[in-house]
Amino acid sequence: MNLGTCFFTFTNTTTMNIACTNDTSNTLSQIPATLLGGTYMSNITHVTFSSNISILPTYLCSLPSREIDISYQTFTTLSDTTFPCLDSFRKVSLSRNQISSVNIVNGNFQNLTSLDLSANQLTSIPYSVLMPTPTSLRSLDLRNNSINYIDLFVYTRKNINIYLDNNPINSTNILNPQNTTLIFTTNSTANVTFPASVTSSTIIIDDSIAITYGVCNDFQSLRNMLLSLESTDAEVQLDCSCKSVNLKQIYLNNNQNILVDFSCSNPSQAETFFSVSMATCPTYANFSSGLCTNEGTGNVQSSNNSDSNRTGLIVGLVVGIGGFLLLLAAIIAAIILLKRCKGGGGAGDKRRVSRISAKGSAAPDGQKAPVTPSTRLQSRNPRGIQLAASPSTSSQLPSRPVEIMVPNIHNDPNLRKSTRGIPLRLDPIRPTSGANPLSPPVTTTLSNPTTLRSTNSLPMNPPSLSQPPPHQVLNIGGDVRF
Repeated sequence: MNLGTCFFTFTNTTTMNIACTNDTSNTLSQIPATLLGGTYMSNITHVTFSSNISILPTYLCSLPSREIDISYQTFTTLSDTTFPCLDSFRKVSLSRNQISSVNIVNGNFQNLTSLDLSANQLTSIPYSVLMPTPTSLRSLDLRNNSINYIDLFVYTRKNINIYLDNNPINSTNILNPQNTTLIFTTNSTANVTFPASVTSSTIIIDDSIAITYGVCNDFQSLRNMLLSLESTDAEVQLDCSCKSVNLKQIYLNNNQNILVDFSCSNPSQAETFFSVSMATCPTYANFSSGLCTNEGTGNVQSSNNSDSNRTGLIVGLVVGIGGFLLLLAAIIAAIILLKRCKGGGGAGDKRRVSRISAKGSAAPDGQKAPVTPSTRLQSRNPRGIQLAASPSTSSQLPSRPVEIMVPNIHNDPNLRKSTRGIPLRLDPIRPTSGANPLSPPVTTTLSNPTTLRSTNSLPMNPPSLSQPPPHQVLNIGGDVRF
């Protein structure tokens, strides 16, 4: 691959012309070290080409003088691609090219002190070379371009001269193209020169300028910004109407009078401007657009609005506390109701029913008698029971068995079943193995066991017993017929 050959012609001690037989803009092209170290190259600052270039050849990044003037070329964009070693030089001149945009990624210069972009086609300020701080850049020449607005951002820079002469700038066109909130300090040392279209004009300010730069609540930045306009050598005046009511209020909140810094554009409005307030200008009251929309209006609200907000805050606090107390009372009431429901709906003590309580047992002193099934069960139709007199001799058994009449309420459909009480399961009594169910039990506790008859003498099928006398019938079924 033929990389081409370049011929260097030195017209004087500061200027040389380069003519190449092929494209040498790639990174492989280099100037021989013997030529770079010679006396011819030591002071070269102006470079011309036999054919105009739009990209700087990388071999020129090593010029010993650290200055380069490549004006009258065909650069259309200034970027890290078209000019890969901008910070390798102290001074760079790209004037009289066709540059319409500047986009430098790393603008935090450490060596570059002067950049000449005059007589190009720029329509906006090259922010990418001004934004990074700190920077070594001390001079930016933007004369003879197509910039038509004023951006007070340039007054936030330090130790730099910015030249905006011979641009078609309209003094009423104050813009913030970056749409960022600016902080203006008193130690800004930027020196900006404007064309005659600005220096010989009158700049009228109102609330819109504070909204444009988002300095609605920062009084010091706002005041420094407004005073910086006087550095344009233009006459700066205030629109003394409702359009400036917020500016007036900010000054008042900081114990300042804006008419001390600026005079009214219409002198006849000076007297009436003292009576202008938020109440008399409801349409313009408070910043509500631009960068001030989300900033709040704490510094520009009147005292009446502040009192209203304070009252609303107190009312809201009282209502909130009352609602909390009501909620707490509702929770406590729900807990109490839940406990009562679980306790059977009564406030009395719970008492367990004793299954094995002795009938007629006495309760201890100071306590209630225990609740037993016998105390809870009641007959539907209680009747007195008359029992036969007990024989005088306890050791003698009756000569015949005592018959107990138990109504069979399960088999007799005429009997009415009881619907009250607790159902009991009655199982038949089964005799023990080998015992005669008709014989009375044998016990040794009787005083005269010889009086008992042997069960072997009893017939297996005893005759039916006759109806016992009424006084020997034990009615336990609760039926009304017995």
